[in-house]
Amino acid sequence: MRYSLIVAVALAALSLGSAAPPQSQYAIIAQFFKYAEAIREVQLDNMLDITLEFVDQVVRSVPANNRGPGTETLQSYLDRGRVVRQTGSLKQKFDHVYGLQALFEGLQGQLNPESPEAQVIVVNLLGLLGVASDFAIEDGKFYNNFVEGSTLMKAKLSTSTVSSEQDLFSAIAGYTDSEFTQHEPLLERVLSFRNRY
Repeated sequence: MRYSLIVAVALAALSLGSAAPPQSQYAIIAQFFKYAEAIREVQLDNMLDITLEFVDQVVRSVPANNRGPGTETLQSYLDRGRVVRQTGSLKQKFDHVYGLQALFEGLQGQLNPESPEAQVIVVNLLGLLGVASDFAIEDGKFYNNFVEGSTLMKAKLSTSTVSSEQDLFSAIAGYTDSEFTQHEPLLERVLSFRNRY
C-alpha cells in the first residue's frame, strides 16, 4: 500500500510537468532522481522488512534452552536492523540487507554442527530461498517503476538535452536492458549522476 501511494505521487509529480510552467531541462532530470531515490527507499525498506522477518523467524524457532552464540548473533543482527529500519540512511539499509549472506556465512564458524541450536538454524536456512524470491519481486517492482519514470522524464526533455546528456541515458539504458543479476551495479552507475543536476 505504502509503495503504491509513493509511486503514484512521484509519477504524478513527473507527469504534471506538462500542465505546469515549463521547467528547466535539468530540473526535470533532478525531479527524476528524486523519484528514483524515493522508490529506491521503498524498495530497501521492503527488503529490510523481509530480511528482519526471516531472521526473527529463525531466532524464534530456536527453543530458549538451546540458544547459544548463533542465536545471539542473529538477535544482534535483528536488533541492529530494527534501528537501521527506523533511522538508517539508504546506504545503511542497503548494507544491512545485503549483509544477510555474510551473517549466515559467519555463523558457520560459530556453530557446533552437532548442537540442537545449529540443527534448528540450518533447517531454517532453506527459508533463504524465499527471501531471495521476495527480493526478486521487490527488484521487479522497482525496475518497472524506474522504467516508467525514466520514460516520462525522457519524453519531457528536448532532443538536444537528451543528446548532451547521452552518458546518463546510456547508463539508464544499460540498467533497463540488463538482466536481474546485473541490476545493482548498473543502478549505482545511473544514480552516480544525480549530483550533476
